[in-house]
Amino acid sequence: MFYEGLFDDASSFDQRFVTDETRLREIVSALRTLGQKIVLTSGSFDILHEGHSRYLEAARGFGNFLIVGVDSDAKVQARKGRHRPAVPEMERLRMVTHQRGVGLVTLKRETDPKWHLIKLVRPDILVATAETYTTEEIAELEAKYCGRVEVLERMSTVSTSARLRRIQLGAIDSPAARPHAPDNRDKQILLYLPVLTSAFESFLDRHNDASEILILGRGFADDFPVIRKDIRALDPDRAADYLRHSRPSTVVTVVEPADLPNAVHADELTVPDDALMRDVVEAHDLAARTKVTFDPVFLFWDREWSRAARPAGYDGAVTADELAREYTALAQALSSRSSDWWRRVGAVIVGENGVIDEAWNHHLPTEYAPYIDGDPRNNFQRGDRADLSTAIHAEASLIGRAARRGVSLEGTDLYVTTFPCPSCARLIAESGIRRCFFTGPYSVLEGDQVLRSAGVELIWVDTTTPPTP
Repeated sequence: MFYEGLFDDASSFDQRFVTDETRLREIVSALRTLGQKIVLTSGSFDILHEGHSRYLEAARGFGNFLIVGVDSDAKVQARKGRHRPAVPEMERLRMVTHQRGVGLVTLKRETDPKWHLIKLVRPDILVATAETYTTEEIAELEAKYCGRVEVLERMSTVSTSARLRRIQLGAIDSPAARPHAPDNRDKQILLYLPVLTSAFESFLDRHNDASEILILGRGFADDFPVIRKDIRALDPDRAADYLRHSRPSTVVTVVEPADLPNAVHADELTVPDDALMRDVVEAHDLAARTKVTFDPVFLFWDREWSRAARPAGYDGAVTADELAREYTALAQALSSRSSDWWRRVGAVIVGENGVIDEAWNHHLPTEYAPYIDGDPRNNFQRGDRADLSTAIHAEASLIGRAARRGVSLEGTDLYVTTFPCPSCARLIAESGIRRCFFTGPYSVLEGDQVLRSAGVELIWVDTTTPPTP
């Protein structure tokens, strides 16, 4: 019969490796006729290790017959970068085929449609790791394509990616070379590297005690559209190659979403303090795994005029009120997240019940735009042609988001770290904001008359003298 030998531990690779979909369907049908409970799992199984063996044994325990889908070389490369897999697909297929408990092995190709093998086999039990499917995807799979989904934790203390990183450093399989002491796993860096600039070089120099640099791979674009918008961004593998040559003593790894949780293993993870990386850390709950330290990475021209005090020619109200200073301090903290080279501005909208929203000036389509494409403001003096920029101002961002959400700003207060430019002043005048608190200077004060004419009260916040009660 066509499934003869499948239940024999001594059966050959040719009997257990099935590529023809028609034959695979026939085997699945015969197994169901025999009353076998079919289990399906899949993976790349690159550099097979104990964790893989334990995982496959656990998967087999959920049923009578285990089918394993092994990712093709092209599929692994698309997910993990051009340096993977370390072991060619035929070797990986043979090694998985002869693992205890594995009944049949097939190849998963890069061109296969989503969930193709699952739809083909329709297993009684689908086994996966925690990072493979979302809660919504599990619900859909169980409703349409399988009996139930069983989620297993990874069963190795050292992942394949970590083993490859150790090989890269020359620490190959010697027990003496295996990391045990905390000193060997002290610090890692995780970053998105779309372009090589002095800003990133300075960031890496500040953290040259890190044992490993993790670079976000292509797969993160699926969950973070901001990466897809960086169409001129450097390919992650090219960026990694550069860092390997420029920093030969540091392990450099391109990491994909499914591998990120296990790739982070150090006692401290240092991350650039930008919106994207904060979202990545939150989405993958990395702060629950290790200590996460955010450090600014963006360049900034620290000019004397940017630190000046009360703006010249201003004759409006002044306050040293403690609450005003508290909201101003929040706006100042937000300004540090800006990627703008010339001016960093933070802003907060406050209503009767406290903070409504907060923002900082940022570039579009992504905050990395000035690093990839350059900043058109380089060609102008401060205050000239403020409209020629790839950045949206903090005040405009707040007002635009409020409009999108249907939130009225009538009667609210705006706290901003520098006096609004003329364009933002016009938006504020039409928004219903009643008071504008600001600190620091601005080289263009034409917006003053626009705001006063609209009945917006202007209040400069004095952050230098003792607060008033």
